[in-house]
Amino acid sequence: MFISILSDRQFVADPRVELQIDQLMIRTKSLEESEIFEQSVGAMFIKEPKMIGFRIWHGDETGGNICGIIEELQTGDELKVSYSAHSAPREVTFSVGLAGIEVPLNKALSLTRCSRG
Repeated sequence: MFISILSDRQFVADPRVELQIDQLMIRTKSLEESEIFEQSVGAMFIKEPKMIGFRIWHGDETGGNICGIIEELQTGDELKVSYSAHSAPREVTFSVGLAGIEVPLNKALSLTRCSRG
């Protein structure tokens, strides 16, 4: 997932992004978390002054708890994203409706076992 800032603001030095689907568990993604896992699974978080990118799913349909957030995205109604930017008076939050995401998500990720649509 990538988030870009279109205004004159930039991301803070160690940005943290919170993701929440409906009222389920809040997931936090950060540069610090990425550095912990980078040697075993590769880059999980990329930071530029006006853009960040991060993995939300491991991409493996063969292990235990294989679908996790993918299943939540497919069955949820709304994805809420929050982050902080320099000079922003408060945290920036936006929401995305998830209606109709099943088929495009399945095709984009070539899902087989986690497919719902």
